[in-house]
Amino acid sequence: MTSLERCDFSQAPHRQAFCSLLRHYMEDPMGDYTPHTEAQEKQLIDDLAAHPTAAVYLMKLDGVYVGLATTFMNYSTFKRQPYLYLHDVVIHHAVRGKGLGKKMVSGLIDIARAAGCCKVSLEVRSDNPAAQKAYKALGFDTCDPAMLYWEKSL
Repeated sequence: MTSLERCDFSQAPHRQAFCSLLRHYMEDPMGDYTPHTEAQEKQLIDDLAAHPTAAVYLMKLDGVYVGLATTFMNYSTFKRQPYLYLHDVVIHHAVRGKGLGKKMVSGLIDIARAAGCCKVSLEVRSDNPAAQKAYKALGFDTCDPAMLYWEKSL
């Protein structure tokens, strides 16, 4: 039995699940980062809790937190509607391959639809075919025209 719930950082089990799943993601080859220190985790939680457009969702499987999605509500000036941006999408490696990622993203699509969003956007690594396959099965595809993801580190 799975469930998707909005993370409430005032609850210790939610904070612990968030930190544990984010560490898991950061250590994964697809995350490829050194996990945060305790102080950095606390700052991140404080920042996300105070961020006006952030929402974190946790997925439970049989009472155990196995999934995480960090989202941000954005706004399309062309469509004059909000849209949901999926930033982190994490399923614990112990339960991957069971359709949980698709189930979680499908739930987030429902949340976006209920909020009047015109679209849901995300980034997916070019070397992550499993995630690409899951997203395509849910109707995601490259933009038309195709967009490039660029960044400038500061």
